[in-house]
Amino acid sequence: MANDIKNYTLPVPGDASRLQRELNKDALLSGSGTKIVYVTVVGTAATVVRDTELTVQAEIDAEQAAIDAHAGDPGAFESTFRCEDPPSKGRKTREKWFETDNGDGTYSGLAKESVYNYTGKRKTTIVTTTFDKDGVVKLVETESYHTHSDGMLITKHDEDHG
Repeated sequence: MANDIKNYTLPVPGDASRLQRELNKDALLSGSGTKIVYVTVVGTAATVVRDTELTVQAEIDAEQAAIDAHAGDPGAFESTFRCEDPPSKGRKTREKWFETDNGDGTYSGLAKESVYNYTGKRKTTIVTTTFDKDGVVKLVETESYHTHSDGMLITKHDEDHG
């Protein structure tokens, strides 16, 4: 079994594991019989090693399109579809935002998730986590609530960038 080694220049510095997933997905969609052995990326220089040489133009074009579109930052999902869990004891508990409606009652592309926490009847925090297209946490925002002794409601907002 021969290995096919191709060198590419990415539009911006990239991530090898993400690029390998994208190339494998494109190969599957194009019906390619080849499999990726490994991908290395150093800055904008990418080396793709496959187990056989690409021979069908559709496979070659699909691979080149994935290389051309690849970027170092996977980007963020669009928070398009908001799905809220049913209330528990009359209180909101969780909401999620997804990018894609799968058309079968499910959603994919988790963009953001908020979890509501309570002590007794009082809301204490809302923790909102934002994800990139690789599912990596990009930002965690926490809103904390407490009531001052004179009845004033205090809200504190903290951010932790991933």
